[in-house]
Amino acid sequence: ATKGKIIGRNGKNLKLLNFAFAGLCVLGALLGLLMAVGLGGLTLASGGEISQALPSVIAGGILFVMMAVFALLYLIVARGIESGQRRILQTILGVCSLGSFPLGTAYGAYALWICWMNAETKQTFENPAF
Repeated sequence: ATKGKIIGRNGKNLKLLNFAFAGLCVLGALLGLLMAVGLGGLTLASGGEISQALPSVIAGGILFVMMAVFALLYLIVARGIESGQRRILQTILGVCSLGSFPLGTAYGAYALWICWMNAETKQTFENPAF
């Protein structure tokens, strides 16, 4: 076992979970884009005014940006987690996910356990490899 690497399944599982959640966020971002363009365009195409299309475009745009940012954060964490980096960012993402029952709750609890409770990974986070 090399120093600075998370040994065993826990670190790899958390890394894979972060990639999976990044993928879910990409799907959410695409949904936001579809909502902004689709509903906004449909409203305009059916003879509606811009003021009627604007709420859909704004809501879809906000959803797109929010999901894209979360996807990027999950990817950043996934890249650094195995070498013992990004503990604080992983903790923030885990806490933010706790309220999203049931998948987010399970992910958040697991992420917090890996970062702060598991003896093996806790030691890796305290002595990260660079």
